[in-house]
Amino acid sequence: MELPANPTPEQLDILQQYLKQQRKIESSGSYGKQNYYQDKREVIGKKLIIFKHKQKKADIYYLRFYVGDKKYKTLSLRTSDESLAIERALDHWRNLQNHIEGGGQVFEVSTQESIEEYIAYLGELFSSKQIKRHTLQSKKTSLKNLLCTLNHSIVPAIYPLPFWTIMYRGVERRIGIRASIRETLILLLI
Repeated sequence: MELPANPTPEQLDILQQYLKQQRKIESSGSYGKQNYYQDKREVIGKKLIIFKHKQKKADIYYLRFYVGDKKYKTLSLRTSDESLAIERALDHWRNLQNHIEGGGQVFEVSTQESIEEYIAYLGELFSSKQIKRHTLQSKKTSLKNLLCTLNHSIVPAIYPLPFWTIMYRGVERRIGIRASIRETLILLLI
């Protein structure tokens, strides 16, 4: 296609309309994340693929691994060499597959879930008489306060008021939700 050397405004309008129409045709062909994958290559069917991420500036490969339950895990392979990327993808796939088969989780657990799991573990220790009731209660309180510090929107159910009285070196102190992080962490660590 040859373009005129000095196009008229009417010709420019026609070109703009043509380009707009071609963009619509190009974008309508893809569903969901448009043109997300670049240089996509299936390593193990659709369960494991490597690709370059079009939205990233770095020209490195990523892997996408099917975990199950319609979920995928995406990891950076930190290389722009395709053969090395395939090798690393297979290593990651083997490690993740063994981890899943061993009962592990692929996705990270939130802080709140970890703390709740630890509190349940402390309850088991208390029921088997490995720790005392006072130790259990103080650790529970400290962990619930830590959750409040990390996420101000969570107020522990065991505290009906937004302020708590804490004994600090023999002196009662009232700590609220807006207490400074430094002050709260110092009290939790003592």
